[in-house]
Parts: sequence; C-alpha cells; structure tokens
Amino acid sequence: MKAGCAATIEAFTALAERGGPFPPICLALVVGEEEEGDGAKALVRKLNFPWALIAEPTNMVACLGHYGYLDVSLVTRGKRAHSSMPELGQNAIENMLKLLLEITKYAAATKHGVVYNIRDLSGFPGGFVVPDACQAYIDVHLPPEASVDTLKAELEQVVESAAERIASLDAHIRFEESYSGYRISEERGFIKKLRTVYESRGFSWAPQDFRSHSDGNLLWAGGVDPIILGPGRLELAHTPEESVSFQQVVQAADLYLNLALAL
Repeated sequence: MKAGCAATIEAFTALAERGGPFPPICLALVVGEEEEGDGAKALVRKLNFPWALIAEPTNMVACLGHYGYLDVSLVTRGKRAHSSMPELGQNAIENMLKLLLEITKYAAATKHGVVYNIRDLSGFPGGFVVPDACQAYIDVHLPPEASVDTLKAELEQVVESAAERIASLDAHIRFEESYSGYRISEERGFIKKLRTVYESRGFSWAPQDFRSHSDGNLLWAGGVDPIILGPGRLELAHTPEESVSFQQVVQAADLYLNLALAL
C-alpha cells in the first residue's frame, strides 16, 4: 500500500502543478486497513461518493470483483491440571486441534471455493499446566458470488456436529467481522471510462477478482463501487521478499493521472 499511496500522491501532485480547474475527485488516505477499518467507515459516513479506486497490489490488473471476508474466532474448553499429570486434565489445545481438523475437512470439501488461513492459536493459562482454554483465529475469504450468511451457518454446523461426535469437546464459534464480496458490472459508465484510459496506457483489459480483504468491502457496504487497481503483487505482500517494482509505481501514477483528466 505504500507504493499505491505514493502513486496516488504523485498523480495528485501532477494535477495540482498543471493549474486550472481540478477534476471532481479527492484523495483519501485512511487508517485502520486490515484492522478495524475505522478510517474507511468514517470516510463513507462523512462523504457521499459513487465510486473509488483503491491502490492495493494487483500487479496493475483491474479488479472489478472482490472476495468476501470472515474473521472467525474459535474457543475450546478443557480441564486444568498439573503439566506432569496431564491424564488428570483435559487439554484445550488438543481439543482445538481436533476442531481445526474438522474445519480443514469442511473447507476441502465445500463447493463455495473458500480460502482459509489459521492465523493465531493460543492456550490459556501459560506456565506448567494443562491449559483449560484455547482460542484460534481464522481468516476466511470467499468468492464474490458466495453467500457469507450461508458460510456462517455451515461453519456453525461444523462446530456443533464436532462437539456432538468428539468426546469431551467443548467448542464455540464467533464471527468477529464479516463482509460480503461483490462484482461491479463492466457496463457502468465509470468502468467504461476506466477501460478506455487503461487500454490507452498500453495495458490489456482482463478484469479479475481481488482475493484478499481490503477497505473495498467496507466501501461497497457503504454504497460505493470500489475498483481495486495498484502496483505490486499480492503474493509478495507480508513476506520476506516483499517488494514493488518502481516502474510499476510510475505506471500507476501515470494511469491515475490520466484517469483523473478523463473525468
């Protein structure tokens, strides 16, 4: 996102240096992305705008579709005991591992095309004891057409069924955040204008779906059409090899500038 921010700021700097009337656009840099989303939520409350372009890393491919997102919290309970006498207790982490195996089986068999990642797992209390509580968090991404509500119901059923079949499994599921996916029609006037400018800068028009979570989900829920298009590759983000081609940053700034002028 640093590269995307740099490209949008450069485009606005070039617009300002041109002089004359400014296009009917604004630049918003908001906080809370991948966290509470409080910046995007405040933006849609305070301003009324029909579309947005978000400079997430898409390798300069226009994404008109966006995956939905579920932030899932799982809790299992056990019985605390001294670490040297585990047979007197019930290990909540072992229970969680059994539950996660059921979730994994479901995800592999489902037709929704979900993508999931177990991002955190913690047992409580710490120390030389058999933990009597365990919590895990799972990120779940689902294709634009998939129903978030249906997925919630099925995950709840997986947990309920596991608790019935597996001895001593005390398990609970909660959804911290959930956002529906979306797909914007290529027949929208702004999309047609974007395509014209996009192709004029030498890019081949082949829209895709953005697979990750972003502020696009929040803006869509607020009545905005968010297009995801920016420099960098999503598969390199959050990795030791994370990097962005400076040439792409320049291409992005040029594209944003010419799109603004086309408005």
